[in-house]
Amino acid sequence: MAGRKRKRKKSKQNCLRCDREFPSEGINNRVCPNCRESNDRVANMYVEPLEVWLGGFHNRPRGGNN
Repeated sequence: MAGRKRKRKKSKQNCLRCDREFPSEGINNRVCPNCRESNDRVANMYVEPLEVWLGGFHNRPRGGNN
């Protein structure tokens, strides 16, 4: 039975962000779905502006006094 995966039992964990209890799928799942969605929205607010900013500077030659 080497190819079969065991179903993991969901355990109750407290969210590291809001401290509410939620059903966790493992030790690596410590943020509840609501907080994870909120974190993703905040992170995505900065991705596009950062790419625009880097797009103007990453093609410059390094070094020198240009």
